[in-house]
Amino acid sequence: MTAQASMAVAMEWRDAWIAIATRQPVIAAAGLALALLSLILTRSVVIFLAAVFLALIAVLATAPVDDPLQRQVLAYGCLAVILAVSLVAMALRVRLRDTRDRLRQLQAREAELQGLYDSEVRWRQAGGDRRETLTPVPSETFGA
Repeated sequence: MTAQASMAVAMEWRDAWIAIATRQPVIAAAGLALALLSLILTRSVVIFLAAVFLALIAVLATAPVDDPLQRQVLAYGCLAVILAVSLVAMALRVRLRDTRDRLRQLQAREAELQGLYDSEVRWRQAGGDRRETLTPVPSETFGA
């Protein structure tokens, strides 16, 4: 199929979709609203495109699809949307697991530092803070 033929088919499908959407404005508006809501909530372009495709299918499902090419595109498109959403969900799950692991590490480190801080506070309160009376140590001894 050439580029011009593809554009002609796309324009024909667009005109058919607009005609169906004008007959079913509630479904078209709900599909658009849900697609935009998915973009706002997930901030994922893949999920947004999947929602737009599913909204188009919802509008097209209100009328019979006679064109075999259009039927085939819709069928393969549904499979592609399912695959894309599944991949994004898996990636988000891996990211969530990594974030939870990182959070556990940071909480353990925070607990360790809190313990050190508490023991330092107890030591200073028990013996008094004599830091002002101590002589400073030269910086060369720290580096060795």
